[in-house]
Amino acid sequence: MYPVRRYPSSVSSYTQPRVKVVRSPSDAASSPSVRRINVPKRSEPEATVKSVRANAPVDIKRTGPKYYRCTYVPPIPGAYLLDIKWNKRPLKCCPFKINVHNPVYPSRVDVTGDHLTGGGMVGKDLHINVDPRLAGTGKLTADCTGPTGQDVPVQLVENYDGTHKLKMKPVDEGRHVLEIRYNGEHVMGSPYAIDIGSDTTKGPVKLYGPGVEDGILPDYKSHFWVDARGAGAGEIHVSIMGPKGAFQVEMRRESQKDKLFHCSYSPHEPGLYTIVATWSGEHISNSPYKVCIAGSKDELERMVFERDNPLMPVDSFADQNTNTLTSGDSTKDQLMY
Repeated sequence: MYPVRRYPSSVSSYTQPRVKVVRSPSDAASSPSVRRINVPKRSEPEATVKSVRANAPVDIKRTGPKYYRCTYVPPIPGAYLLDIKWNKRPLKCCPFKINVHNPVYPSRVDVTGDHLTGGGMVGKDLHINVDPRLAGTGKLTADCTGPTGQDVPVQLVENYDGTHKLKMKPVDEGRHVLEIRYNGEHVMGSPYAIDIGSDTTKGPVKLYGPGVEDGILPDYKSHFWVDARGAGAGEIHVSIMGPKGAFQVEMRRESQKDKLFHCSYSPHEPGLYTIVATWSGEHISNSPYKVCIAGSKDELERMVFERDNPLMPVDSFADQNTNTLTSGDSTKDQLMY
């Protein structure tokens, strides 16, 4: 007897192809997303991108002997499913889930505040305004590093209108580096270098000019200078008190690079004018200055005598037809830099 050999009547088999899909780094609505497919020879891939609310047509182009480039533009944000077929058969690795978000533009975040360019002082709060409303939906973060590399606490407070206020209080003198990011990317201008000074002045602040001396109208020169070029970081505060409606205060910086301030108050009525000038809360030179401005030489001599003799009754000013300095009929103008 011979053994009987049995053969199958038909053979049917399918081997899953080795297909590699390379994803793009991120997906954003209305922005092209790219997938690269590596497939065996003699095959054609098919790809579809769908979601519950919308579909994204896929453009497939051959980029090499076994490579295809698939490009699609999601019309709206949301969750999409990417299906890939090879020779009409779906791949086991599919579908891929793709989360599409709104595009984010960190360069459109608006950051403003005097402390960004003017610096600040040790122990005093720094306030910076951050407006990300034109940058899309994202996460706003801020970090600050002190002059020795230590972390400086930073607080971001929402203003309930889409904007934020950044607050920080430096405790060390020197250059601080502030980094503001939106969705992990630096905003325009970040990182910011902010110089922090000390409250103590490095040199005396000087006040000089004809506007702090007694004089006669109408030729009185009512201007003076405050020179803080030899001082450290600080704030200048000038107050002028006098007859109500009798003067107008103006103050300007002579140069953006130098801390030299020009002040004028243009009095047009006789009276006693008090000028108070402080630097970081401390009086400058002989502040406060009590300046007598009169309409004639005789009147000026009388006003100076009454000013230098404080025991004289206050009513004597009214009796002699001069303006008195009281809270009821005086005005106060203040300027701060």
